Amino acid sequence: MSVEHVPERPTNVAPCATGPTTITVTWDAPWYAGSTPLSGYDVVATDSSGRTTSYSVDADRPSIHLTSLVQGETYSFMVAARNASGASAFSQSSAPLAMDFSAMEFAKEGVQKARGRFWTSMRRSMTKSQPTGLAAQSLRAEYREATQQPDDRYETLRSSLRDEGTTWVPPTGKD
Repeated sequence: MSVEHVPERPTNVAPCATGPTTITVTWDAPWYAGSTPLSGYDVVATDSSGRTTSYSVDADRPSIHLTSLVQGETYSFMVAARNASGASAFSQSSAPLAMDFSAMEFAKEGVQKARGRFWTSMRRSMTKSQPTGLAAQSLRAEYREATQQPDDRYETLRSSLRDEGTTWVPPTGKD
């Protein structure tokens, strides 16, 4: 007579918000898979009102990406491992994660990336065209308007080009 064993429960369940209404939940696979290989995981999401939603995940992926969650809601997660013999006990519940990220915070991150790309583009453009007085002033104004950044960023461009020992440094644009 052979004794079949279910897996140990997964550990370290960690939800991480990836957007205003999206979460990626990761966990560590159980240290003991039982008498047969893992066949998958069961994930249970519980919101602040106690409503639960269950998900099934393949054994080779100890994570799940959930979308369309409710902004402003709080969620916690538990995970159980499955094999042919059955399911483990559920993991300890994760710390509750509130979906209190505003869309504006994620938009700001996108703006920062766009500013960086614009700055790189402006730097390339200026070192190629090497504008003088008025053209440099126009580029400086365009950068300030497009990025809502103060002039010190333009001065940083001048300094970095000067430090690199380039033969051309943009004029101040104030000339």
